Amino acid sequence: MALDATAQGLTSDSYSTVAEGDTYHDNHLYATDWTSASVANKEKALKMATRILDEKIDWSGNKASSTQALAWGRTNVSDDGYNVDSTIVPQPVKNATAEFARHLIAADPTGDA
Repeated sequence: MALDATAQGLTSDSYSTVAEGDTYHDNHLYATDWTSASVANKEKALKMATRILDEKIDWSGNKASSTQALAWGRTNVSDDGYNVDSTIVPQPVKNATAEFARHLIAADPTGDA
């Protein structure tokens, strides 16, 4: 199963690639759940994390395109007074996706209120 982490993509299903998730977890003290997971499970976790983030977070700004599958890239978003490029997924969003994906691998929170 491949994932598509293209900003503004028509078929995008993740904000982070497995390689980006691996890089994020290289410097994480509690990365064992991530590092011991198969590539297929990492991909599933990243897709699920992305889907849940998009369902639960009211992102700032607006979608850059009406045809993009996910909420990022976005227009009218600033970070410390600087405009965020609408053609990217910002690194903090990628990091949050990887972090949440690791938690999804570790335990099933879907039954939580």
